[in-house]
Amino acid sequence: MNVHLFRLVASGALMLAASPGLAHHYFPRESDTPTTVTGTVVRFDMVNPHARLLLEVRDSSGTATIWDIELGSIQVLVARGWKRDAVRAGDVVTADVIMWKGRANAGSARTVQLPDGRKVFAGSHAGDSARR
Repeated sequence: MNVHLFRLVASGALMLAASPGLAHHYFPRESDTPTTVTGTVVRFDMVNPHARLLLEVRDSSGTATIWDIELGSIQVLVARGWKRDAVRAGDVVTADVIMWKGRANAGSARTVQLPDGRKVFAGSHAGDSARR
């Protein structure tokens, strides 16, 4: 194989390998507004491309709202110590969240404090609050 053909094939392979990561998200859909929410797990879906955590959060008057919180991919979560049964319906967790623009009660989690007290990176593209 000549050098030019090799370079062309290698460049194409690199672009194909990188394209899913580049095309997947445009980060600025999140605001720069961090918040912390504590609530009862309604549902935890450990699925790709992003795990989802639905929390019932009650305000000081007792009114409940459902928060839709995005976490990272299964691979990222497992690498950070998550398991499919890390949280279950009825568990109380606390999440550090970067709120989404234009949508109330939704965002990408930075960290989640699990029911056993461990605070783990949520694997989302919002980053890890402990690392900033």
